[in-house]
Amino acid sequence: MYLPASGNTETGPREQPRRPAARGAGERKHETILIVDDEVFMQNLLRDLLEAEGHTVLAADTGEQSIEVFDEHGARISLVIMDLLMPGMGGAITGSSFTANSHALADIRLNMRVVHECIDPDTHFEFFGSSLSTPIMNGPMAGPNSNCGPIDDLEFEVSLLKGTTQAGSLGWIGDPAREEFFMNGCKAIEEAGTGVVISKPHYDNENVRLRFQWGKDAGATAFGMDLDGAGILHLKTLGYPVGPKSVQELKIIRSFMPSNPFIIKGIMTADDALRCRDAGVDCIVVSNHGGRVLDGTHGVAEVLPEIAQAVGNDIVILAHGAVRSGVHLSLIHI
Repeated sequence: MYLPASGNTETGPREQPRRPAARGAGERKHETILIVDDEVFMQNLLRDLLEAEGHTVLAADTGEQSIEVFDEHGARISLVIMDLLMPGMGGAITGSSFTANSHALADIRLNMRVVHECIDPDTHFEFFGSSLSTPIMNGPMAGPNSNCGPIDDLEFEVSLLKGTTQAGSLGWIGDPAREEFFMNGCKAIEEAGTGVVISKPHYDNENVRLRFQWGKDAGATAFGMDLDGAGILHLKTLGYPVGPKSVQELKIIRSFMPSNPFIIKGIMTADDALRCRDAGVDCIVVSNHGGRVLDGTHGVAEVLPEIAQAVGNDIVILAHGAVRSGVHLSLIHI
């Protein structure tokens, strides 16, 4: 599939690109082409074919490396040929949802106020009875081996939760679907003394209930699901099918832990936010799963105002997507 690079975001009819001249019909234009593929064999094969046609070829092994190459040579790169599935963390397919989160924040501007009496700002945040020193919490993560390389899962989870707790925040664990890996997160909650359990939206709600119970036994204080994980279709091939939930199902899942906060992550529309409110959800996380499930979504900061206006003060709203600094936190708050 050929997708011409363009900075134009307008929609509507477009002029059809002219087909390149056939061999021998005139002078051929030699282009600079970037190949992004983690398989060296495919890189070399494409390089040989393209260089034989007179093109200049650049190559990258990872998504991160491709961005560096494009930043340096983007002005002369005419075409990017990339593998559909690459190892490591990043966005789905083209990565547009992943980058949309950053772009949505970049579209907001700040002004610095310098005439005021606020000398020592208080960043404390009340989260369902827990007093946190910062309103920043980690996103629920699990299975670092499949996303980040050779990292011990238990060591990762324990470091993550103990670190957030020591920083005066609250650690969240994710659900890698496989029970033995999920239990590493529960062990981390036990060592940290507290935490939030986020389950995948398993087809069988009993699997969700079990994860809530394991988390509660470990000391978790809040429970929820990342409904944006409903689009991770390959989990079905691994024997852990996931999918969306109806309002009635959410009410049933809410009843598993009636005395604890119930959180739904992965809300990107006002309609879904209102359905969560009607199902008795206490907190929603506006998130597109870091852009790693569905390609072509809006950025979180784009949809956040409409969702906040729809539910008002009826439900606690958190946001997850490209928040890397205190400045980003201010932009999300705006």
